[in-house]
Amino acid sequence: MSKRKEKRKRFRDRQKEQKQQLNERRRLEFAALVAGLEAERILYVSLDIGKNVHWMRAVTGAGRIVHPSKELLANRTGYAYFQQYLLSWLTGGQFDLIVLGHEPTGIYHENWCRHILTDFAPYLAENAHPQLRYRFINPYQSKLERQKLTLRPRNTDRLALLALSSLLQQGQGNPASLPEPNVALLHQYVFFAHQATRNLKAARLEINRQFDRIWPGAVINVKRFQRAHPDLPIPTPIVQTKPLERQSVRLLLRHCPNPYHVRELGLEGLINLFHQHGLRCGPVTAGQILDCARRSLLHPPEIVEVYVQGLQQLLADEAHWLQRQQWAFQNLEAIVFHTPARHLLSLRGVSSRWAAYYLDLVGYPPRFDWADQVWAYVGFDTVLDQSGDDNPAKKFCISRRGDPFYRNVLSWMGLLVASHHPTFGQTFIAAEERGLGFWGAVIHTGHKVHRTCFRLLLDNRPYRDDTHPDDFARWRAYWLAYRRHRREPKKHSHPGSWQPTR
Repeated sequence: MSKRKEKRKRFRDRQKEQKQQLNERRRLEFAALVAGLEAERILYVSLDIGKNVHWMRAVTGAGRIVHPSKELLANRTGYAYFQQYLLSWLTGGQFDLIVLGHEPTGIYHENWCRHILTDFAPYLAENAHPQLRYRFINPYQSKLERQKLTLRPRNTDRLALLALSSLLQQGQGNPASLPEPNVALLHQYVFFAHQATRNLKAARLEINRQFDRIWPGAVINVKRFQRAHPDLPIPTPIVQTKPLERQSVRLLLRHCPNPYHVRELGLEGLINLFHQHGLRCGPVTAGQILDCARRSLLHPPEIVEVYVQGLQQLLADEAHWLQRQQWAFQNLEAIVFHTPARHLLSLRGVSSRWAAYYLDLVGYPPRFDWADQVWAYVGFDTVLDQSGDDNPAKKFCISRRGDPFYRNVLSWMGLLVASHHPTFGQTFIAAEERGLGFWGAVIHTGHKVHRTCFRLLLDNRPYRDDTHPDDFARWRAYWLAYRRHRREPKKHSHPGSWQPTR
């Protein structure tokens, strides 16, 4: 086994050991909490959250059912019923400890959770008597517990309540919490920014597709064409890369998308069109556009007009989502300073937008037991891909089980911080030079940046290190020189080893 595979195996073994240690620590802490209490004076209340209907069940530590499984409407009537029983158990003097828990099911638990945290705040304090402990149970952990109890994959509301009760009696679960108003507002703006970015990308793909339908051959990736068809003559499109970022293509899309009109304008007409809108255009550029229009095999004029009308609607959709994206980004940059994400701005290379994205991912840090749980949550945990135990060709890869948006966030945070901070940049360079490749080094550095950011949020403090202030400017120049060397090693020499300021 190679050193790389041995390292990943040690990482997976360490993860398993950490989980075992965590469960054992929780069990011991809970055992110490209930050590002096009688089993009959401990009540476990489990809730199974649904969209419109919730289920509740209450059982003592000795196994006596205090409240059988019952379904409740998820409205004020159902909550009033639950509140009445829970309050009677807290004030009746029958119990010294009540443990309440449920899964954080999408958004449907939030209204009940907020009311529970508010209405029973005096009993949630550590010195309260009787004390109420309110926990969130990991849904995957609940699934495993249910299968362990029933030995079947089948799930019902009553079986889910049994699994939740069993986990509560083992001391499992994290403290229940919901975001503060400013953090909730940040979550909303992140959602709007992500939605706008996703729809803007889709709109631009449709614009490219519609423009190809109107004007075949106007936009071609020449390098990709050469790789795929090396024996064919090289085409001459209007632009070769990133067409929607070119001013010439944008002007044609807005004012003259019909290639028949381009043919009618001629050389002088195209030059005048560009000059009227403040863009430079000479005979060479105009001739290239005109030749492309003349070479293209076009639809009949009446069909092209139909497609041009559709293109105008797609451009309007793009403008709408671009405006929505800019609005969301502006609000994110304003709200981030009023949330714990402001501490992440103390790390060189992390902008307001990336800090907001990261806080949106983590939310309330204590709901995770350690930083690597977030890493696995987004799908960066490694899995073993092999065929049978005797296959020597074992391949390790990331699981990709999480949201690709957050994997993108952590990756780009790693790259940006590496390009601005020498501590993380040296980690990137060392990973790349030992064979991980560019994106492997990005992920490796992103892991280090993520653990740092998670600790900053957990401790509610800014980032502090002993890097000399002059090193940041020097590192930026060193980083750019190193990237030039990696792109063109024959043309640019290696900048040498990094020497920090003493």
